[in-house]
Amino acid sequence: MTGEDRFIARFLRLLPAKKLVIIAIMELLTEPSHGDSVRTTRALIQVGKAIEMEHHFQTARKEDLPIPNFQQNQVPYYSANAYLDLHKRRIAAKLENEGRKNWMPEWTQAIRARVGGTVLDCLMRMAKINRTLTGPDGVDV
Repeated sequence: MTGEDRFIARFLRLLPAKKLVIIAIMELLTEPSHGDSVRTTRALIQVGKAIEMEHHFQTARKEDLPIPNFQQNQVPYYSANAYLDLHKRRIAAKLENEGRKNWMPEWTQAIRARVGGTVLDCLMRMAKINRTLTGPDGVDV
């Protein structure tokens, strides 16, 4: 295992493999698939960001910290990402005042892309789709 593999493995161990795969599939289903390199890079980063967010919410749940509720019927003034960022800063300030370690450091775009790329690479290597085709004589091929 190379140094880079060990570096990425830290992030991949944050969530169970089953959850990583589900997050990757859900993110890919929401992305339009045109196949150019910009959209592919965006998809890798989105998968990495979704994994990061899931890790943060799981940690908040374990630490018994409040999680923002986006299901309110109020008209939001800011985007969901802006509210998440504000929530992160408030929790970090609260933890700092209590003398506790900040559990939500921001991941860089490079880390998000590498984590997303690794998860999607493993998913593509392991995914198998069984297809059946009915021939002209009515027999499944």
